[in-house]
Amino acid sequence: MSRYLDRIIDRFKSQRKKGIDKYGQVLENNHAPMLERLEHLAQELTDGLMYIEWIKERATFTKDTPIIEVYEAIHTYSIRHRLK
Repeated sequence: MSRYLDRIIDRFKSQRKKGIDKYGQVLENNHAPMLERLEHLAQELTDGLMYIEWIKERATFTKDTPIIEVYEAIHTYSIRHRLK
């Protein structure tokens, strides 16, 4: 497999484990009301927007910046702010 696909699969596995650890079930078994699920999604998307704004504010990236530097910036933000 490609290293990108491997990372994506690893991320899915990690998120699945987090869900089981936190909620005691996989997402497919979530029987919460639809509005509750949509609220959770809205919260996750809001976190994503916060990542984007933080990176944009501090970015010194150019079109030639290696993607690993962008990844490291996101990772640093998530550690500092303890976001999911």
